[in-house]
Amino acid sequence: MQSGWRIWSLVGWLLEMTRPSVAEYMAALFEPLVEAAGRPDWANQLKTAPLPKERQISQYRRLAKINEFGGVPLPLVSDSFIYRFRHDEGWYLCVETENLTSDGKDRLNSWAASNQLIQQEGVEEAAFLFLAYNAKDYFRPKSIHLSRKAADDILGITDQDYGGHNIYEVQRWYRDITVFGIPEDNVFRSVTGYGIAASLASAVVEFRSPLVSPPLASAIAQLAQLPNVNPENLFFALTSTHWKYIVVEIYKCLEAAFYLPWVKSLRDALGHQMSALSMAQQCKASLRWRENERESLYALFSLLPEACVKTPAIKATVTFSDLLGEKTTTSVYAERVYRIRNQIVHQFDYEGRVPLKIPTSVWPVLALYLCEIVRFLYSTYAADLDYTFALNETDATFASADDARNSGGNSGNI
Repeated sequence: MQSGWRIWSLVGWLLEMTRPSVAEYMAALFEPLVEAAGRPDWANQLKTAPLPKERQISQYRRLAKINEFGGVPLPLVSDSFIYRFRHDEGWYLCVETENLTSDGKDRLNSWAASNQLIQQEGVEEAAFLFLAYNAKDYFRPKSIHLSRKAADDILGITDQDYGGHNIYEVQRWYRDITVFGIPEDNVFRSVTGYGIAASLASAVVEFRSPLVSPPLASAIAQLAQLPNVNPENLFFALTSTHWKYIVVEIYKCLEAAFYLPWVKSLRDALGHQMSALSMAQQCKASLRWRENERESLYALFSLLPEACVKTPAIKATVTFSDLLGEKTTTSVYAERVYRIRNQIVHQFDYEGRVPLKIPTSVWPVLALYLCEIVRFLYSTYAADLDYTFALNETDATFASADDARNSGGNSGNI
């Protein structure tokens, strides 16, 4: 017990040693304006004016307890970002709203309310300094203040008795943000940052790609509700501005399931009761086993009902219209999907085939088609599938660490 206490004391001491100093917070706060003004000589002089004593003490104490733990903000479409953080009094989600219209803000607030988030009144001083330092690549002053003259005018030091800029005035120079509190029992304390970002982008049109229609956003939102689907793939699908990348990100969810048919078959043959996921983990650790991609996709499609594979919508597209007839097997559709995947990710078809015709009208149909296949597999075989199995060792370690920290309350960053 004493040994454990000493370890945690050492961890706490190391964290304190790595926290930014007040001077570093001030430098980050004024850095974009100093650069815009072209006055590096001001860098070490600028600061915020002291707050009333009690307020200043409480805010610096709070600033010292805000946890960052190496997380990063996530950029959204519309030149926005989200960022989750916590201190001893609660968990918070920050969303930049500078470019949102009033309708967009209504959609954001509706999404927040549906997820039981609590909008905060303004942004307190400690959170503002924290964001200016930790999210400085995204949280920036408003563009009207970044011309050389504008920056020079608002930063100009003309009085030798300069005591610092009013922090509330500095806040008005920065882009608008909204902060929501995350209640103690809220799922947003345990899901990954990508999960929150995918949920937000699927609900608020301004935060997702203009290519993603409401039906596709709804289909991806359904996948985001499944804990075994990789939320990072879903987030990138929602925010990509090119159809090829949207489709590839959804396809990656199928890649994470390639082990399922083979290990399921092995488990059934041996009569084991363990999940296919547990058996796959054993095979990977003991045999260094790896599945073949093409054959795995064929096998995955064999687990699907025909109605899920041979949909009227996909058969009506020019890319799949030649696959007609009752004798066309599910593996033929799997092969067509695999060819599309290869055509996206490779410069050449090494099998010497003529490239498939994929007009723009096909991409949204294909994206919805793949979403439904992913939804069926991951919901039907929920106990057997987990996206972390397909991650490389480094990614899997970080994913497990994030889950552990979130569930234990030791971290909250996106």
